[in-house]
Amino acid sequence: MKSLKSLLWTLLALSSVFPLYRFCHKQTDGFTPRKIRKAFQTQEVAHFSTLISPSEKENIKKILNQPLTYIGRGGQCYAFSTADGQYVVKFLKYNNNYPQIWFKLFPLPFGLGNYQKLQIARKKKKLEGEYKSYEIALKDLPQETGILYMHLDSGDLPGVQLEMFDKIKVHHTLLADPLQFYIQKKGSPFYPELKQLINTGELEAAKKALDEMSSYLIRRSKMNIVDKDNGIWRNFAFYEGKPFQIDIGQFIYENTFSSEKEYQKNLLSFTKEFRLWLETLSPSLANHFTQSISYSEIKSD
Repeated sequence: MKSLKSLLWTLLALSSVFPLYRFCHKQTDGFTPRKIRKAFQTQEVAHFSTLISPSEKENIKKILNQPLTYIGRGGQCYAFSTADGQYVVKFLKYNNNYPQIWFKLFPLPFGLGNYQKLQIARKKKKLEGEYKSYEIALKDLPQETGILYMHLDSGDLPGVQLEMFDKIKVHHTLLADPLQFYIQKKGSPFYPELKQLINTGELEAAKKALDEMSSYLIRRSKMNIVDKDNGIWRNFAFYEGKPFQIDIGQFIYENTFSSEKEYQKNLLSFTKEFRLWLETLSPSLANHFTQSISYSEIKSD
């Protein structure tokens, strides 16, 4: 009887704690300092950082010496804005690709060893893909992605402290050097700004932005670079009137395009949802954008 009561009390306590945990998670967007990925946490993949001169390093320090305010999260990062509103600092999630320590160190019972190995291998493969994507962005597309600095290795910023405010304005002070992050120009959301240009009759400015977008997509394709995430609405922003890509976590080299016609078809597929949205605002601009990424013989998806 006592054991039954103890079990019931335990279940009651857990049922009370879980909603509290979910509430706190929602309020903070799941961010805690321990979830920011540490450099050198594993040597399973190569670590790297942007090579910068002493003067560039001082500029990076000035950016990081500003208070950082939480603005959101993605699948791979927590994003913070600098106080001057010019930059976003994105911290890689530690828990996104690394198995928990106990999961790696202790064998699972009941014949679950194969499952354990598969999960560890899956995490490693995902981690390798993420790092490869960052390498592509840094090496091939730094201007097109607005990257100022990438810090995926430690050693360049000893002694630099970060003053961070999370979603509920809790203050955190962390050393920058052990963390993995990158600094990116801060833009305005792509869809709302383009919609504003169209609604206010600034069609030439909208057309110019679309031409910038198509030029970037074609240039990226000619480098055999593909983005596995088709979400233009969440992956692009405007900076000084020009679109640029803000999500850099799913680039891959795709060497199967044997002709320009094939990568044009890929671009039509990649932009399909965006073009349907644009069609509802301005059919002429939608047609212009489609033609800018298409050969004349490709009439539809």
